[in-house]
Amino acid sequence: MLHVGAMKTGSSALQRAFTVHPIRPATAGAGEGTFEYVGLVPWELLRGRRLLEASTYNGDGYERSATLEAITQESPERRAVPLRHLRELRESGTVPILSMETWLHETEHVHGFAALLDGPLHVVAYVAPQVGWLNSRFWQRYRMEGRSLDRFLDRIAPEADWACQLEAWRSAPGVERVSVRLKCRDIVPDFCGLIGCESSGGGVSWNASLPGAFARYVDRWSLSDHFASSAFKQVFARWLSIHDPGGDMFRALGPTPVVIGPDEIRWIVAHFEEGNRRLLEWCEPDVAERIRGDRRWWSADPGDHAPKDHEFIPTPALPPGFHRQAASHERQDY
Repeated sequence: MLHVGAMKTGSSALQRAFTVHPIRPATAGAGEGTFEYVGLVPWELLRGRRLLEASTYNGDGYERSATLEAITQESPERRAVPLRHLRELRESGTVPILSMETWLHETEHVHGFAALLDGPLHVVAYVAPQVGWLNSRFWQRYRMEGRSLDRFLDRIAPEADWACQLEAWRSAPGVERVSVRLKCRDIVPDFCGLIGCESSGGGVSWNASLPGAFARYVDRWSLSDHFASSAFKQVFARWLSIHDPGGDMFRALGPTPVVIGPDEIRWIVAHFEEGNRRLLEWCEPDVAERIRGDRRWWSADPGDHAPKDHEFIPTPALPPGFHRQAASHERQDY
């Protein structure tokens, strides 16, 4: 069982939930058996307590597998042990669950990786309308680094071509099923319901998007790039959830601002239209119907892509470093 992403679709919440509760029995009616979440890295198969211990070495609070590049480029001798342990786990009757949010995008390594696992494989991918997804990716780091939107789209837009990336997985050796799911508020019960294992605990918002007021503050004062890091946002969101369990403060800070303007929206919608129509052919009927009826997949109207009480913020046209110098000067005045 492979959860391959995409990024910015709830992967962190899923990985956190399964890191804390990695072993899950099959649900009633789904047959007998057990599912176990594991982390595949080039030299080790992370399981149980070792999985949880590994998650404490970073601020994320969860563990996931290594990138496809790291696994496929490792020497056969080094990766033989974790692959053997993974095979033994399958042979024992346990269904292993592996997750890494970049696997969907690493198309050049998909076939080599699938051949190493020696199937059968069920691949699960979560996708979202491209305009909102790209806006979220831009705020994830590029906006904080002062990069232009045009350069960002040139480099990152191919990552939002869901149809192209899923074709690589559909044609990979050993892949028997590819499930296309939609980004949702609570990914854990959705994923567990799909594969037929028990879900545990309530909804967890992990690595949520930066609140609008906070994002604008970071952007205005050109603070360190570390403020845009995934680990920082997760620590901040967890702190906020402790002090604001009802979510009132988080909602008061507003949604992440939209930086993708009307011209870019028109280009994005037109660029991905053909691929999105192909995507419909691979979805379950209920998912396909939701995509067809969601204007965010097909409309070039900026209003269809804006969160409530949104604001458009144009990309900066000032020289690099200008904001940082201005902010430094203003702080000295005080």
